[in-house]
Amino acid sequence: MYPGVIHQYIPHPLYSTSFKNFDKVDARTQLGIKADKHLVVVPGNVRLKEERDLILKAFNSLKLKNKLLLIPNMYKKEVSIEFKGRHLLKKLIDVKKVLEYFCNKDYIKKYQFEYGFTDIDRLSLILSASDVVFIPRINALNSGNVFLGFTYKKVVVGPDIGNIGEELKNNRFPVFNPYNQDSIVKALERGLNMNVKSRKKVDFEKIWKKYNPNIISKQYDDFFKVVLKE
Repeated sequence: MYPGVIHQYIPHPLYSTSFKNFDKVDARTQLGIKADKHLVVVPGNVRLKEERDLILKAFNSLKLKNKLLLIPNMYKKEVSIEFKGRHLLKKLIDVKKVLEYFCNKDYIKKYQFEYGFTDIDRLSLILSASDVVFIPRINALNSGNVFLGFTYKKVVVGPDIGNIGEELKNNRFPVFNPYNQDSIVKALERGLNMNVKSRKKVDFEKIWKKYNPNIISKQYDDFFKVVLKE
């Protein structure tokens, strides 16, 4: 549409100066997670019920015994309940919280859900402890969580949409069709399998060089110099 203008692609940088990187075993010890767990982490905010459903259906379809799903900022089902005497009863028990506990499946041991902002230190531990970083976006074109996974040299699994799918495929990570359950499960299975069997074949050093913040910032500098000359 605009053949006479400058088109320049500049990728998202890694978060190498923003987050701490812990030894995987040490991170799991601090979080109380056993070493033999297959840990799938969903960073960022799970914003939609559809994203929550996508995650749970795919994770529950995995035929693994020692699996754990950890989500620092999960979509929370709110329960609206009011009855005479509720506020007086809250001194003993909050019925709303009890119902939400069960509605959100917080009692299930293979799930570890949190529902709010996670500070950098804790998120750094969670990412360091993970086996696979799972991106559950349905409609988004971009996600910084892809590069957050790259920062921790983790296998990243995400939807084949927009720049998310493009970046993952360029780096040979599994992608899925977010509207096809079988596709999602197979991508997640492949991601976990890559972590165990072929993780050493992933050229993380090449990825770190490609998305290094110093290199990306220089690309921006060069681009703006060309634009200003025009």
